[in-house]
Amino acid sequence: MLTSRTVLVYAGLLLLAMPLIAGAREPGYDSLKITIRFDQTVSVDQQDSIVAAIGRIADVLDDYHVYHGFMACSLTTGNGYINFLDSLRGIEEISLVEPYYISEIGTPSLVGASFCVGLQPGTTLEFVDSLIAHYDLELGRQPMTNVAEIINTDSSNLRLWQLVDTFLTLPGLAFVQPNYGPGVEADGYRLYDYYHDFQPHLKKVIGTFDSASVWDFAGMNRDVVVAVLDRGVDEHEDLPSERIIHGYDFAHKDSTPTPEWFTGHGMACAGIIAASHSTDSISQFVRSSGMISMDPFVSILNVKMLCNGPGDIFDCVIDDMGRAEAITYAYKQGADILSCSWSFGWTATVKDTDRVAINWALDSAYEFGRNGRGCPHIFSSGNKGEQRYAVSYPARYEKCFAVGAIDLDDDHYPWSGSGPDFYGDDTIVVLDIVAPSAGKGVFDPEDTIYGDVWTLDQMDTLGLNDGGYFKDTNHTWLCGPPGPPATNDNNYNCQAGGTSMAVPLVSGTAALLLSRDSTLTVDTVYQILCSSAVWMPEWGWTGFRPDSNYGWGRVDAFRAVLSISHGNVDNSADMQVDIGDLVYLVDYMFTEGPAPFPSVRLADMDCSGGVIDMDDATYLIDWMFTGGPEIVNPCYVFE
Repeated sequence: MLTSRTVLVYAGLLLLAMPLIAGAREPGYDSLKITIRFDQTVSVDQQDSIVAAIGRIADVLDDYHVYHGFMACSLTTGNGYINFLDSLRGIEEISLVEPYYISEIGTPSLVGASFCVGLQPGTTLEFVDSLIAHYDLELGRQPMTNVAEIINTDSSNLRLWQLVDTFLTLPGLAFVQPNYGPGVEADGYRLYDYYHDFQPHLKKVIGTFDSASVWDFAGMNRDVVVAVLDRGVDEHEDLPSERIIHGYDFAHKDSTPTPEWFTGHGMACAGIIAASHSTDSISQFVRSSGMISMDPFVSILNVKMLCNGPGDIFDCVIDDMGRAEAITYAYKQGADILSCSWSFGWTATVKDTDRVAINWALDSAYEFGRNGRGCPHIFSSGNKGEQRYAVSYPARYEKCFAVGAIDLDDDHYPWSGSGPDFYGDDTIVVLDIVAPSAGKGVFDPEDTIYGDVWTLDQMDTLGLNDGGYFKDTNHTWLCGPPGPPATNDNNYNCQAGGTSMAVPLVSGTAALLLSRDSTLTVDTVYQILCSSAVWMPEWGWTGFRPDSNYGWGRVDAFRAVLSISHGNVDNSADMQVDIGDLVYLVDYMFTEGPAPFPSVRLADMDCSGGVIDMDDATYLIDWMFTGGPEIVNPCYVFE
């Protein structure tokens, strides 16, 4: 094993031997635009004066693609482009200058002031420190012990892609990538909530409401932590503060992850997962009793990592390193499940394989979360199906669980990301499951499609209801019981939709599974979600699953929890299979005792299906007293 001293000596020899710049592979650029970052000590007025004095700069652009403190400028000519960029580095007040990079399809693909590196086993940070010192760089964030951010400085005299290409030649580094910035989209936007009569989407996946639902399984009140990685969550009359774990705002780098005024995407997602249940009959007359949710005992870890919207382009600093930090933070803070109603969509110009920092963070949560059992990552498949017909990243990443959207008639929404793997093997379907949702409800002012999913909004006038950034002034909010007179409760969002609102139904189902059995591994959770999903006959049969439009089927929380509950015939809260279950089964079979509830399938010991009979009783007796085979769990026979 190499000692630290040996590593440092090796690094020094390597630096002396290698060329300064190796194998540059910068993408193309728009020679009529540049990006500039001024020194932090330079005032806005000084910046304006300096830009005005550079005759070749035509205008400062209002461009949301720039980040890390850069500004985009248009040029009067593209002649001698690179030489012009290098000359600007000589201006004392300017710290960094980068080309205006574009992708292969002509869309902006800008870089900021830093890049990400991953270390191979055996490579130490001392080696990285020696490289940083050699090139006059700075060490940035370290979301994992083997991943680091390296920040470019004026002293390096190198552009970011030159540094990336140089570091790509070094041994000991597993990956090197620019720290990509903007690109994440919220896949559903109109979010708001309440009364159970207005929640057919949720009721479609929980069994039979007020009869035999998933909440009728005993012992489902264990605390499970779901991290909502989104635009922020705040306390609500239907989501008390004691069930919200204060997190961090990675989009703005501060410790206040509450939602901004007139936003509600995170609130909508959290509401579907965790809004309180009211069991007192008087509550049906009290509007503040709110809505139902998938799991009213869940705690929400508030991880803000999405920008507040297009108006937030100057304050939002999220990039790939920030996203990796947010994911890593979530699982290290004790999250059991990562609920992510966002994607890069098809506006993203960076391939999945180049998002290595995010992938590594997802890998770490998958492998090390929940004390080694792994955290399920539930992601929306995206709302760009009509444009490119594919599941968006990160949903299509192999460690993630991709969720698409269907309507209440179980029909596929054409805008819901579906189809085969666009970047990989086009015979591999990467959509895992679908869940009921509604119209996209995106914030494009030209898009008049509003969803009809009910969920939570920020309280009073803080949220989207009746006053968001993207409010259509000709549109009326009426989130309340039908009139007359018609009223609007602005504590709720009744117009949410998109794949964003499908995700919380699946995240909530995963939470119920872990509440029932906290020992389940991430792979087992994924398997149960897929194998317990409902396949509708009208979808046809292509000969194999998953299907391009429907994955393994429509999520079903009742069937999912039932699949791991066989043997618990008396539905006891401790979920132990014991003599009480045998007595209950015999009573049911021979003395007309009550049927196992909430499903007779609790008594299907060998997962054979059909009528519960002596074979099941014999199977249970053999297991309990003669060392017979284990009771089959999970079991995916539901009839």
